[in-house]
This record gives sequence, C-alpha cells and structure tokens, in this order.
Amino acid sequence: MEWLNKYELGDDFPIVIHEELVEYFYRYLVVGGMPAVVNSYFNLGMKEVEREQQMILSTYSDDFPKYSTNVKSEYLQLLLKTIPMHIGQKLIYSKLDKTVKSNDLSRAYSVLEKARILYKVKHSPANGIPIGFDSLDAKFKPLFFDVGLVCRSMGLKLTDFIESQKPVLENIGALGEQFVGQHILFSGEEY
Repeated sequence: MEWLNKYELGDDFPIVIHEELVEYFYRYLVVGGMPAVVNSYFNLGMKEVEREQQMILSTYSDDFPKYSTNVKSEYLQLLLKTIPMHIGQKLIYSKLDKTVKSNDLSRAYSVLEKARILYKVKHSPANGIPIGFDSLDAKFKPLFFDVGLVCRSMGLKLTDFIESQKPVLENIGALGEQFVGQHILFSGEEY
C-alpha cells in the first residue's frame, strides 16, 4: 500500500507488486463484494465463503414463488442459473432454453431487474449526447449484481485462479466485464 500511494503514472511497476495485485484481483473475482461473504473470507476461510454465497443464491431462489403471480418461478430459476454463463454476451433468450418463449423469459428478466439481481447493459450506437439516448432496449448484455456470486454459480473456485500460474479460463473476459460493469453500476448516486 505504501508503494502504491507513492506511485505516479509513468513510474516503473515492479513485477512482484503486479503479480500480488493480480492475485488480489482474482481473489476479489471469486469472493465478490457481498458483506457477509467478505466477512467469511477474512474470518472463516474459503469453505465458509462458498457456503455463504450459496446461502445468498438459495435465499433469492427460495423467494421466487412470491413473484409467481407475475411470472412462473421456474423462469426466474432458469435465469438465475443460466445468466452467469452469458455475462459479456448479447443476451438471446432462445439460447437460454429453447422450450420457453422469449416473452416469458423477458418478463422474468424484468422481475429480476426490478429486484436488482440482474441488470441490462443496453447497446447504444453512441451517435450523440447523452450516449444512452438512442440505446436499444432489445439489444443488451446481462450483468449480475455480484461477481463473486457469478463465479459461485459457474462453480469457479479460488484455486482455479491461484494454483494455476496463468489461469486459462474461457470466461475471464466476461468476468472482467462483470467486474467493471458492477463497479460502474454501483458508483452512481445511491438513489
């Protein structure tokens, strides 16, 4: 921390510090930022982190029947399980489940969006200011509310990142998009 506080753009960046920061970044990807999960990480260890993450996901899942008047709870379950695999990709509902109508999944997505579990990153040709003025509602990429829960949903563990000298993960770019996206989403005003 002392070195980082003194760092100025253009200074040489020691490889040892870079490697340590990359390891911290990987830890953050897997742990995420949910307060109870972070507390488990610092005080109880990775097994408790995984248990806490699963409890959070299960709590959301258990609440889905409450929304069944608006949308079938199995569609909400489907989105909760499949969206983490589609982070960083344009969402096409038919790719999630060919047997469910896109309209039904769209309504379910809206419910989870209102619950602040999922978010839409809408495509915009950015032809003017404000950038989102001509965004397209139907063309978007999904974001989950926490990168650690995305990793948990995909079954990724800290050892997948740390034990491998250079982790080769097909979804590392998507996790990067999730990480940046959630920080942009939550950097605005609280209201």
